[in-house]
Amino acid sequence: MTQQTPAAVITSFGYGHAPAPTADIVIDARRRFRNPHHDPAMRELTGRQEAVRSHVLATPGVTAIVCQTALLAAELAETTADDRPVSVAIGCVGGRHRSVAMAEAIADELERAGLRIDLVHRDVHRPVIQNHPAPDAPAPTLAARVTRWLARWRRRCSTCRTCGGTGSYWNTYVKDYWLCDCPTGIALAANHR
Repeated sequence: MTQQTPAAVITSFGYGHAPAPTADIVIDARRRFRNPHHDPAMRELTGRQEAVRSHVLATPGVTAIVCQTALLAAELAETTADDRPVSVAIGCVGGRHRSVAMAEAIADELERAGLRIDLVHRDVHRPVIQNHPAPDAPAPTLAARVTRWLARWRRRCSTCRTCGGTGSYWNTYVKDYWLCDCPTGIALAANHR
């Protein structure tokens, strides 16, 4: 490689803003690593700040992934025949916390090894993605799941024969159900329409 060409280009990004960039190595940091977004004190910070960086790097397994990714990128940079830099992309949901902290750490490792690095934080300037559920959020109840499932098959129908009101009809592929405001509630459509 020439002196002007970097050995590697490290890119952090957020899957919530755009698809992953094309890269030789892609790390998906959305599921396995601590998310600073869930801590209100760190939500508006980025992975460039020490509080967020130390929070992310303290996650079990992150240091090993950072070191192994740096080793792989260095090996690819040394053994490839062309002058293209090795591209490494690290993504999390918003591209502000986990991916930025990990990209910075990988870049630090490669620079310590004497390689020239370009570091790009594609989405760090974008706003924080809201409505991101906490990993320990309670699972929906059975009633909520059934209601959601039935709503997928819901369509308006004619009046109910029992009460004369307008109800809803569901086709569940197994049985047809009718729901209206009368006291009988959900019943088989054949018995209630």
